[in-house]
Amino acid sequence: MDIESLENLRKETVRKCNKNNMIFAFIIVIILLILFLIFKVFDVRFLFLIFVVYIPFGIMNEKVKSEYKNTFMKSLLPIAVKNILTDVQVDVNNGIPSYVIEETHSMSTGDSYHSSNFVSGKYKDIKVMMSDVHIQDEHEDSEGNTSYVTIFLGQWMIFDFNKNFKSNVQIWEKKVFGGISRRWKSSLKKVELEDIEFNKKFKVLSENELDAFYIITPKLMERVKAVEAAINGTIMLVFYNNQLHVAVYNNKTTFNVNIHKTINFEEFARESLKDLDAIIKFVDILELDNDLFKVGEVNKIEEPVVDVTRAATTSSNQGIVAANTEQVSSQPVQQNSSIENVDAVTYFNNINK
Repeated sequence: MDIESLENLRKETVRKCNKNNMIFAFIIVIILLILFLIFKVFDVRFLFLIFVVYIPFGIMNEKVKSEYKNTFMKSLLPIAVKNILTDVQVDVNNGIPSYVIEETHSMSTGDSYHSSNFVSGKYKDIKVMMSDVHIQDEHEDSEGNTSYVTIFLGQWMIFDFNKNFKSNVQIWEKKVFGGISRRWKSSLKKVELEDIEFNKKFKVLSENELDAFYIITPKLMERVKAVEAAINGTIMLVFYNNQLHVAVYNNKTTFNVNIHKTINFEEFARESLKDLDAIIKFVDILELDNDLFKVGEVNKIEEPVVDVTRAATTSSNQGIVAANTEQVSSQPVQQNSSIENVDAVTYFNNINK
């Protein structure tokens, strides 16, 4: 869809939302007049009634906004980032499923898990995927009132890693990780590396020391320190099943689209590159695109995948990547790619192999 068509869709989306708001306001006025004129009463509990009445209108507004943002992102993001990412796929309503994180045995997915703004593609021939992740814990006070506390809000990224391994090695930045707690019982043990400065900044966990020393080489330690200095937020890296999982806690979401603002493609392109900044830095600084980590000839990297049956049965608030994720316009795959050009759903459907 071109810019002009998207702008018309934006205006139509605003009109639909305004219409829903006007209908809601009219209904509320009528209800309040009836309550006041007939029953001559007014109670603060009516505010709760207003909230209940608004729910369906709010849902309708969110639906039309979401439809517009999805169309907007699928149309413009591949063009905006074409010099950075190829084979771009987008699904703003869904993201990386909770069990993908759980299977890394790294951190808890809390009592409430939501993931959205899924983006996948290739940067320097490295398959990458990213989505926003919001994890909350439920708390109950002495009076029985419940509230939700954010324990993680940021991005979860997955990169293909140029080294064969089946173990689980984790690097945790030691500064406060946004109040997050691992709360994961596993056999992982703390490992002390030779770099004293690295040990001060990070905690390393692994099933055994050999796995940690095999993956976290002196050169990699220097690059992890460099990427930590370059990234805004607290980071965690998990080397698991031939992949690098990265969590960046920064209290931010990506690709925010304002329906009330006229489309400005240049501004959107600049903001999109900022949102992809972490991907660029992790690949560039860690040099994931070269053979630094190879020992002998590395076999073809197995595609990470997710069980579709499990995804279909996961609750709706867990951000499952939809089965209708679409392939959007992209550049041709580089000929030297060692990874098959698969769509996002197929890519996810193979994570458990």
